[in-house]
Amino acid sequence: DKLRQDAEIKRNKLEDERGELNGRREGVIQNMQDAQQAFDTAKKALNDNETYIQLTNLERKWQVVEQNNFAVSEFINNKRAESNFEPIKNRVLKLQWEYNKMLQESLKKT
Repeated sequence: DKLRQDAEIKRNKLEDERGELNGRREGVIQNMQDAQQAFDTAKKALNDNETYIQLTNLERKWQVVEQNNFAVSEFINNKRAESNFEPIKNRVLKLQWEYNKMLQESLKKT
């Protein structure tokens, strides 16, 4: 009997809480709809603004220029790496010096 009363009290309490939360939910949904409508109105006004349109177009052009700049930079760096002959030159000169040294020693022995 006591258990049944406690369950009934808890059920009533949960039903009251459910009603309250449903009421809050409606308020939140209405606030969200109001905010969405305000956002849509502001977005439409912004999209109709000539300065905003020009700024958006300039930003797109800037992005394209940045991409082109990066591509050219990469190309230049790759060509620089391809044409960097210093390490090869130094290795060849070292090999030539060693070969000359071996030839000189060989000539001394004969």
